[in-house]
Amino acid sequence: MNCDRRALFLALRSGEIKAKYKSTVLGYLWRLLTPPCQSAVFFVVFSRFLRFPIEDYFLYLFTGFAVWQFFSNVLTQVSGVFIGNAALVRKTTAPRELFVWASVGAEAVHLLVTLPVLFCLALLRHRLGGAAGVIHLVAGVSLLFLVSCPLALLVALANVYFRDLERILQILLQVYFYLTPVFYSLAQIPERYRSFFRFNPLFSPLELFRAAFYGGVPDPLAAGISLTEGAVLAFAAYFIFRAKSRDIAEEL
Repeated sequence: MNCDRRALFLALRSGEIKAKYKSTVLGYLWRLLTPPCQSAVFFVVFSRFLRFPIEDYFLYLFTGFAVWQFFSNVLTQVSGVFIGNAALVRKTTAPRELFVWASVGAEAVHLLVTLPVLFCLALLRHRLGGAAGVIHLVAGVSLLFLVSCPLALLVALANVYFRDLERILQILLQVYFYLTPVFYSLAQIPERYRSFFRFNPLFSPLELFRAAFYGGVPDPLAAGISLTEGAVLAFAAYFIFRAKSRDIAEEL
């Protein structure tokens, strides 16, 4: 990435972050508050009322929402990245993927500031995974990016040609949330259905995050499946985006 492209990337990423919290009182603190607030709501409902049998349930929820927030926010933000920057896209010849990576980079910053909070909470609950936890965290973040980035490219591109996708995406994400073990564990799923959950691309990143901050042993088969799915997505997204990215300015 040359200096001009790097400057554009940094400007776009900074703009994404500033625009998201413009005119808000708490600013960046909203990103820190969102996962614990969501976790608190689910903790009360499923721990106190429905009695989910999960130990340290608040920490379990927090690790799940950290992963889910990154994934869902990336797809939501990139869906309108070309339409929102239409004037700039038409004026510049910079690679179109820079606009997508800027949105992903902004969410990466948000994820980064969440990690110290998770670390402190896990430390208080004596749940840190030690040296193995660091490996699990690195593997979890890597898999999360491997799955999220190709989808971000495809969603951003598709919304240029099909503007209703931005609305449909919200519905799809709501459905996908309940199909992903963010607030429940695989042990609560009937055994005959558990194997299907391993094909969920977010299943292994969630497991690896929880292995780092909550405990447990990640499923190597699930990690291999997520790695394969991410590689296939990356391969497909690269060639599709490369073929169609030249026409984005004209479609806008």
